[in-house]
Amino acid sequence: MRPLGHEAPPRKQAHPRAVLFGGGLVGLAGDLPAVVELVKSAGPAVVLPLKFAISFPLVYHTLGGFRHMYWDYTQKARRQRGAGGDV
Repeated sequence: MRPLGHEAPPRKQAHPRAVLFGGGLVGLAGDLPAVVELVKSAGPAVVLPLKFAISFPLVYHTLGGFRHMYWDYTQKARRQRGAGGDV
């Protein structure tokens, strides 16, 4: 299998479910403050998984960014010392 280059067509991205779900809630309730009150009144069975669903991608990608910054820094330092070769 040959590697995909710049001529490869872009893949179709599915719409994020959270955006569709959130937009549907706002559409059903009519306004955002009503949706916020609805979620607050639902209790911890809905609020805790919702908080997790919102915070997990943010934390995951932030930590991944730090990992890449660290990796880039250590690779650069290794090349400057002459021990790493061409990475």
